Amino acid sequence: MKHASKILVGVLSLATLGQVLQATPILADTWTGNGTSGTWGDGDGKTQVSTTISSSYTVTIPASLTLPQSNTYTDESNNVNVVQGAHIPANETIHVNLSGGQTFAATHTSDTVAFKVKLADDTKLSSTTEAYEVLSATASQAHDTGAATDVNVGFDADPDYKFAGIYTGHIQFDVSSQHPVSPVVKNEDGTLQFANHRWRIIVDGDTDANQAGNTRAGDYLAIREDELTNAELGLAGDPTAIGQTAFNNDAYYFSATGVNGYTGSIVKAKIDAYAQTLINTPSLTAGILPVSLNDMSYDDFATDADRIGFSGSGYNAWTAEFAPKDTRGVTTLGGIKQAFALSYGDIHTSVGDWAEASMNQNLCFLEDEPYWLRSPGEKDNFATYENVNFYNRNAFLSDTMAIRPAFWLTTN
Repeated sequence: MKHASKILVGVLSLATLGQVLQATPILADTWTGNGTSGTWGDGDGKTQVSTTISSSYTVTIPASLTLPQSNTYTDESNNVNVVQGAHIPANETIHVNLSGGQTFAATHTSDTVAFKVKLADDTKLSSTTEAYEVLSATASQAHDTGAATDVNVGFDADPDYKFAGIYTGHIQFDVSSQHPVSPVVKNEDGTLQFANHRWRIIVDGDTDANQAGNTRAGDYLAIREDELTNAELGLAGDPTAIGQTAFNNDAYYFSATGVNGYTGSIVKAKIDAYAQTLINTPSLTAGILPVSLNDMSYDDFATDADRIGFSGSGYNAWTAEFAPKDTRGVTTLGGIKQAFALSYGDIHTSVGDWAEASMNQNLCFLEDEPYWLRSPGEKDNFATYENVNFYNRNAFLSDTMAIRPAFWLTTN
């Protein structure tokens, strides 16, 4: 039987103007359990707290500018400002542009005199065919410091005014808050188009709940459909041919210092060089998500002995009979923008178990060369690769294979 009890609760009531704010006690009924425990929040004792900040920003533009009467430009500061304290979404930028389709001129009666707009970088414009950016500010910049630039008017030569009186003209500005457009497009066949290549989706954020922490539609773990070429790898030979490279020049996958074999590998260096060009390209980088590779040291690898059939006495003397079934070393969202070779963990936590992954056509490219994965193989001097139709394979570090880079990409 449960027992009812009365609890005295203080409730604040807001008095009308001129009255005293006071605490008014009221009685509330509650139940106290007999030794039973309750739940609250999300069931783990945590109460979610949130607030929504509306988008707001202020841009100030001079209401008027005075044209000088000689071959000069206004020398006072005529600032266009993004005022400090703005709140816009984190991935957006405030843009202030001179509108397109303008010809700058001042008129009095029937006389028109052309003038120029001079910007902070000393650019002088007599007209604008398309929108011309005057100022921009990222979300952080707009909030923390604001941004400002000078816009002045004037002449390169003495103007020829016909009449006395006031000559007037106008300058039109456009102001907007914009987010970058993703260069990643999802094709009708379920592949992605990015950087002039097709990419096969391994994890589809539109449908998959997965171990990488991705729950957002439009985010994808994807691997390039064609291998990196000799030209892309910096190798000799036919520049358009598939490049072949060793995994590493070391004797063992792991090193004595515990560094993962992929970290200092030739494969990673080649992928990094390829990826950096894309990351540094403004029109492409918005489509690339930052990630962490979470690669294991020898000590980490050896801790799961039973599951991967591990036995050994050190980084240079071990075997792991079931290494291809390892589910660790998963690439997770958050970190730095980078490309990477897929790991066993990436495959098992997204595509499925060993048997399923072995026949997955987004991993097994029947028409092309085997390519390197980044996980350790079944012996201290082996790395792993994806074969034509089966990926439980070991290769010596000095063997040569193709490279297929993977990215976490987004259409958002």
